[in-house]
Amino acid sequence: MPSPPPSSPPVRRGALFLGEAVAVHDNVCGRSDPAVSEETRPLEFFEVVFPRSGVWLRHRGREVWSVDAGSAHLFALGESHRVSHPAGCGDRNTGLVLDEATVAELAPRVVERGTFARAAVPVDERTYAEHCALVELARRGGEELEVEERALALAAGVVRRAEGESARAIGRSRAHRELAHAARVELATRFPERLGLGDLAAPLGVSVFHLCRVFKEEFGVPLHAFRRSLRVRAALRELFAAGRTLYDVAEAAGFSDRTQLHRAFRRTLGASPSAVRRRLTGRSS
Repeated sequence: MPSPPPSSPPVRRGALFLGEAVAVHDNVCGRSDPAVSEETRPLEFFEVVFPRSGVWLRHRGREVWSVDAGSAHLFALGESHRVSHPAGCGDRNTGLVLDEATVAELAPRVVERGTFARAAVPVDERTYAEHCALVELARRGGEELEVEERALALAAGVVRRAEGESARAIGRSRAHRELAHAARVELATRFPERLGLGDLAAPLGVSVFHLCRVFKEEFGVPLHAFRRSLRVRAALRELFAAGRTLYDVAEAAGFSDRTQLHRAFRRTLGASPSAVRRRLTGRSS
């Protein structure tokens, strides 16, 4: 996955997360010129952009799109970034950067023609909220597997809408079932480790996108949710051992700290680890 290229003033690009198939960038533009300008050199990657603040216009040939928080915008490898800022203000955007192999798997025609069929698609409140939650998760250094999987799903949804393609049904073939269960074995044996999607997909010889689709189709949950469940179960086993502190429990189960342990317990069990231990054993330490 490419890291952000050298900034082309007035655009500043910062990496919030760098994964195998998708990266999350924080893009800040200080331009306020209402005239059309060539704001960056031709893009070195495919990018799905979610505006966060400010408003601007995007120009492609004779077509013009307004860029604001009501839509997501797609940029293809090699495209120039021509913009204007009629409101006289800068802008800030989240960029979900996809590698070429992932785009080819999602929408082969995009790579063939060098552009997306639609430069922008409307974004409803739920999708925008998912984007905001993703940015916050990446900022606070959330689990790599969860950040990458959520970013990939969000970008894939936008790309498919732009290309007018629905998700392809995966039939439950023997090969898909075997792949899903092989991934499950990997997670069950390596859940305490810090894993990205690439760490799971590479040994299985498949793309990260294909692995995500097949696993969720087979088991009904994404990879990161299944791993979180495994970690919670491991933490529960540790929680009731005599003399184990919450720090010990978090470390043994693969959580990076007590805060992450608390968050996982509240999400899955509706209570903190201490409350669960107290409720079931009558002791708090």
